[in-house]
Amino acid sequence: ETHATNSYKPDFFNSTKAYTGIGFEKMYYPQEFSAGYDTYFAAGDVTDENYMFDGVLLSQNLEFIAKRIKENPTLPIFNYVIGMYGHTPHDLNLNKRPRTITMLGKFQDEGLEKAANQYYYRTEAIAAYVKGLIAADPKSLIILVSDHLPSLSGGQTYQDLNYLDGKIGATFLNRIYIIENGRPVRQNTIHHYDIPRIILNYATRGKYCREHACNFTAHDTPVTQTAFRDDYLDIMSQAMDAGSAIRLFDPKAQCVQ
Repeated sequence: ETHATNSYKPDFFNSTKAYTGIGFEKMYYPQEFSAGYDTYFAAGDVTDENYMFDGVLLSQNLEFIAKRIKENPTLPIFNYVIGMYGHTPHDLNLNKRPRTITMLGKFQDEGLEKAANQYYYRTEAIAAYVKGLIAADPKSLIILVSDHLPSLSGGQTYQDLNYLDGKIGATFLNRIYIIENGRPVRQNTIHHYDIPRIILNYATRGKYCREHACNFTAHDTPVTQTAFRDDYLDIMSQAMDAGSAIRLFDPKAQCVQ
């Protein structure tokens, strides 16, 4: 059973078509943005903040997934969740989430300070979410990753802070956390497109990477970009199938199939 939960609008970055092309069976968006569609969650109060808070998103997803696991404990579930809260301008509702981090040195960057305070509350929410997922299913694979670093006040901020010792291309490197069967595991430096292979390798108990090339098993493996571009075009060609347009945008058909 495959679920895609998106905390923003269905038409943002063509997500409904992309999810269909990838093969997700069910898609969910906040009820505030998806009138007429089936969904299990709401964005709630976003006063003074641009996006749904991660804690609100993850707590509802945890309740939903834990219930599905309890109802059918032998059913494999792929649960994909994407949040939007950690994006610029990193505004906070100070009544709900007071500032806990203040920059005291000579270097001052308002964007960095706001992002750091957001991340304080986001990591707190993620910790509770991961603990809940492990409790619901101890034999599971949990992957936490962002698509990019916070934009802050621009790339110069990272240079001024000597991010990753000023390594060339440092702003293209961020963190990924992998929890396998309740325990954190370490991988080599990977690309985002390696993540599906990590999942497939786990689901097949290591068989996938014994039979296919897996970049994350060796340092600095050369990558053929053309192959991944072809994979992307294959996905989008499936998403643009004539039947999918009717299926996705007929209000009675709903996002959930």
